[in-house]
Amino acid sequence: MAFVAVCFFSFFLNLLFLTSPLYMLQVYDRVLASGRHETLFYLTLMAVFALIIFGMLEGLRQAMLSRIGSWLHNQVGDAVISASVQSTIGNKPIGGQGLRDLQSVQSFVGSRMIVPFFDSPWAPIFVGIIWMLHPALGTMALISALTLFGIAVINDIVTRKPLAQASTMASAAQREAERALVNSETIQAMGMLPAVVARWRARSDEAQAAMARAAERGGWINGLSRFIRLVVQVGILGFGALLVLESQLSPGGMIAGSILLSRALAPVEQSIGAWRSFRSYSEARKRLEELLDTYSTGEAAMPLPQIHGNLSVESLTVRAPDSQSLILRNASFALEAGTVLAIVGPSAAGKSTLCRAICGVVPPAAGHVRLDGAELTQYPREQLGQAIGYLPQSVELFFGTVRENIARMTEGNPEAVVQAAQLAHVHDMILKLPEGYETKIGPGGVNLSGGQRQRIGLARALYGNPKLVVLDEPNSNLDQHGEAALAAAISTMKQQGTTVILVAHRQSAIGHADKLMVLAGGQIEIFDERDAVLRILEERRRFARSGGKSPEDNRTAQS
Repeated sequence: MAFVAVCFFSFFLNLLFLTSPLYMLQVYDRVLASGRHETLFYLTLMAVFALIIFGMLEGLRQAMLSRIGSWLHNQVGDAVISASVQSTIGNKPIGGQGLRDLQSVQSFVGSRMIVPFFDSPWAPIFVGIIWMLHPALGTMALISALTLFGIAVINDIVTRKPLAQASTMASAAQREAERALVNSETIQAMGMLPAVVARWRARSDEAQAAMARAAERGGWINGLSRFIRLVVQVGILGFGALLVLESQLSPGGMIAGSILLSRALAPVEQSIGAWRSFRSYSEARKRLEELLDTYSTGEAAMPLPQIHGNLSVESLTVRAPDSQSLILRNASFALEAGTVLAIVGPSAAGKSTLCRAICGVVPPAAGHVRLDGAELTQYPREQLGQAIGYLPQSVELFFGTVRENIARMTEGNPEAVVQAAQLAHVHDMILKLPEGYETKIGPGGVNLSGGQRQRIGLARALYGNPKLVVLDEPNSNLDQHGEAALAAAISTMKQQGTTVILVAHRQSAIGHADKLMVLAGGQIEIFDERDAVLRILEERRRFARSGGKSPEDNRTAQS
């Protein structure tokens, strides 16, 4: 609807552009012939009034285009960020490419680069008016317009492929640089900077080479189009003068025809010059549409009753992204609200994947994860997020204050923030920071240690008294004091009736567990009461130490 309004304004703008040629026509053919000053005065007054309206409409059209760009950004921006996050979860990280594409679309739609595409359709009308002045001039104008249109088509053909390649390579180079910045410490520590720069340079050079090919071809074509337009502009004046000398055209018609032809050909020529921006806009729009179609959030689910924390995992199978290999196979277990489950197992056993699936971060290839009997997808994401606390294996904090990080990047209730920090036993540590809870994290703020980040991440997971808390190796960066605080937090959550799942490698982390799960090869090997599982594991260790002999075999050998 907004673009329809822009087309409406464009119609009147092109209509009002007839002011200058009509004024010239009347001045040369009527005023100069009659010598009447009053006619000149009123013609000039009407022309100035029409040009004032023209200027106002031009300003309104540009303002409308700018607002369309801003509206588009506001309408799509949230969805683009959401889809970008989903793509990262799906192991297809695009970084900030989605937002850059949105900015490209907004810049093109909201700028004057799009104006020639609104004015070009009116070129035939101006050619028709020139034809009315004289058929020969109209034929010349028509041939000129068709020639420039053909050049525009050729420009698209010869620049489309290199522009698409340049866009793809530039996006790849940008993602390469973003990944390097995320791993800057590793790059610096191990002297990887030259290799990383070389990889970025290779992709960037490919993008620049493709862009240069497109620019060179477009430059020659743009130069040719300008040459043709200027030659035609001279030609129509010369031919018009010839017609005047032969009394087939008035002097005013000659001048008006020249102005009209200039207007008819200008948007076609401008569109050739803006074609590279148009192709960039088209590529960016295509990527945005693919991103939003692939990671569409769909309709919001209906809110369900308050979650209590009863968890049921039924035949859960999770497949590796873009692969048929299974990370987790046919996992089934159930936990009543208030149960503490510890998960142990070797590396690559599927522990982190199980945690992510329980939190709804990765979709199951088969099976179900249910909270209080309902599948996770049946809950609105906001309601589910408030009921779940998650501490991933690698804890990342956001740019902002400690308070905002604990409150999950909202203003948060101060009492709830302090309560979560106290439950995580990190309140005293936060008070020792330069500005307490208002201490900034990130650029211009403090640099926290791995243990401090992990404990603040734990407080974030506990914010709002969630009913299900999933902790993936929560003690990996903790010292003895931190481990004691974690154990106390688990004990408190257990008393409050919170269901807790934690991945653990240390014996101290499973002291408060009610149940213990052993994962191996993506399958649940053992799941039972903690003490029962510990007895089984102890018997296995004894069996291994005895060289594979059972206790009965050892007793027989001793006798």
